[in-house]
Amino acid sequence: MKGIFNKDITWKIISICVAIILWLYVIDVQNPYISFNYRDISVDFINTEVMEQHNLVFLEGEDQDVTVKLRGRRNIITGIHNSSIKATVNLSGLKGLTGISEFSIPIQIDISVNPANAVEIVNQEPYSATVVVDKIVQIQVPIDVVTSGDPSDAYVIGEPIVSSVNASIKGPSSILANVNSIRALVDVSDYSNDVSKVQEYVIVDGEGNRIENEHVLINVDDVTVNVPIKKRKEVPITHQFMGTLVENYVISDVRIVPSSIAIIGDDNRLEEIDEVLTEPINIDGITESFNVNIPLVLGEDINVEDGRTSVAVRVNVQKEETQKISSKNIRINNTKDTFNYHIETEELEIQLWGTENLLKHLETENIKVSADVSGLAEGIHEVKTDIIAPSGIKVQGNYNVIIRVDRR
Repeated sequence: MKGIFNKDITWKIISICVAIILWLYVIDVQNPYISFNYRDISVDFINTEVMEQHNLVFLEGEDQDVTVKLRGRRNIITGIHNSSIKATVNLSGLKGLTGISEFSIPIQIDISVNPANAVEIVNQEPYSATVVVDKIVQIQVPIDVVTSGDPSDAYVIGEPIVSSVNASIKGPSSILANVNSIRALVDVSDYSNDVSKVQEYVIVDGEGNRIENEHVLINVDDVTVNVPIKKRKEVPITHQFMGTLVENYVISDVRIVPSSIAIIGDDNRLEEIDEVLTEPINIDGITESFNVNIPLVLGEDINVEDGRTSVAVRVNVQKEETQKISSKNIRINNTKDTFNYHIETEELEIQLWGTENLLKHLETENIKVSADVSGLAEGIHEVKTDIIAPSGIKVQGNYNVIIRVDRR
């Protein structure tokens, strides 16, 4: 009996060993260890409240993925999905920054699997997340108004008016360091009245290039812009004199450069203006020609398009002289067919008064002498003449001619 019992124990042990071997065989062959790469696992940042508390913002590295290689039994590995793997980066250490900084922070991998040690992490790529972080600051930046398009005909753009010289910009310090100004873009195409609608506010650097970033905010809530649209009108410039020239001297010519200007103002106001005067030019005691820059007389509500406030004036002054000229060419006007008319005065000597320059170039044919014989009866008559001299020359005295009227 004892031998039989011993044999049963032996066979039982053998059976257990065979079972274990068979179990190991099934595990190794049917459910072996395998490795698998889990790709595109999003990295989550934790303790992000630190960013807000210390006015920080991501410039780079906010969106990252990681690849994790796991090893475990087939049945475990096949039951693991990307959602079972959590990749986190702890931001609690981001404190005390004053500007842009780059950090490399370890990526922590946690796997939701039971039991927890059923898989091992063979590799991950990358092991750390590289992020660029900057400090959020606020600065004051000047506002420039930039217009586009052209107003209606005969209208021009006035000087823009902005309610505030500066506006505040909030954003990363490294980006705001390049900011030069804020441009208020206003389209004035075909307008004939003031424009206050701003199409867009843009931030530009020193070269006029736009600066665009999702973290940069402009505060223009309290800013108003007005672009005046004014009427334009071209008018002549007229000089004024004060004082008296020395006796026998005259102003022979006045030249103003420019002779006309474009003025800008409200429609109704410009309708009242047909010329722009200079301030009075003093000619008291003057005996020579001279040049002078003289201010224009402009109302407070009138502007000059090119911004000028004065003009150049050339005043030509000449001394007047006398000169005698003889004229034999006397014309008779208003004759009648029933009479014959004979001029008994052979020559008429005329005293003229004018500047040396005008008298020097004067010819006899430039003097027109005529006599009106209307109403004259037969006989000899002394008739007053009408003498016309060139502009700037005056005839001194009155001159008569003797005319004999005979009946035909």
